[in-house]
Amino acid sequence: MKQVFCKLSGAYFLKTVLVSVCVCLSLWTSALANATILRSQVFPLDSLMKEPHDSLVVHKIKPVFSLDFRNSTFDYQPVSIWGFNAGIAYGPKEHHVTLGYYWLGYFAEKRLSNLRKNEAIQADASYYNKNDFWFVSLIYWRNILFSERWIVSIPLEVGGGMVNVMPHDVKTDQTIGRSHRDFFVPAQAGVYGQWKATRWIGLSAQVGYRYAVFHTDVKQHFTGIYYSVGAVAYPELFHWVWNRVIHKKKKVYY
Repeated sequence: MKQVFCKLSGAYFLKTVLVSVCVCLSLWTSALANATILRSQVFPLDSLMKEPHDSLVVHKIKPVFSLDFRNSTFDYQPVSIWGFNAGIAYGPKEHHVTLGYYWLGYFAEKRLSNLRKNEAIQADASYYNKNDFWFVSLIYWRNILFSERWIVSIPLEVGGGMVNVMPHDVKTDQTIGRSHRDFFVPAQAGVYGQWKATRWIGLSAQVGYRYAVFHTDVKQHFTGIYYSVGAVAYPELFHWVWNRVIHKKKKVYY
């Protein structure tokens, strides 16, 4: 049992470190993106004013990064899927092209394991299966609306992932036999909306559908809807904190 616990703890430790690194990268890319829009004119702190449109303006390619936590289903059970994606934004509407990595949330995996174990006990079975999955996804975010306060996007995704099936003894909870992995190709499409409340923070929501267009021997039901509601922190917030709070500057220039 200690060996199994150490393996699981090690896996989640690596994922935790990975998320921490992603947060640091998010702050760095936010600062980098903010540096490209610095202006010498001072606007009110809650202003959402933008520069006048000019057909000769060159729209630079910007780095983008975001954490993406979704609610979804796995094998007909509600689960949380954790993820992050990074890529670029381009064009006047700042369409995104990102590469994302997603995996089953810790508490969702634990709840599924307990459910499988209870089902095995009731059926007087000698073992139960623990499941885990992860997948990478190439995402194209087509912005159909891009204004000062609103963004409405159509994210289209296709990727590849693995489902891990690990047999465990009901009584000892130790791994028995050999675990195996199944490959699948998820395709996803949805709608994403974002409201910019101030130049610092906003709200977002998304809903979509995931379908496994190809799989090897995935017995679990992977197809289903996904949705999420969250908050958005914009680069101006980190820039303001950096100047006004850390460096104690009286004025912040954008």
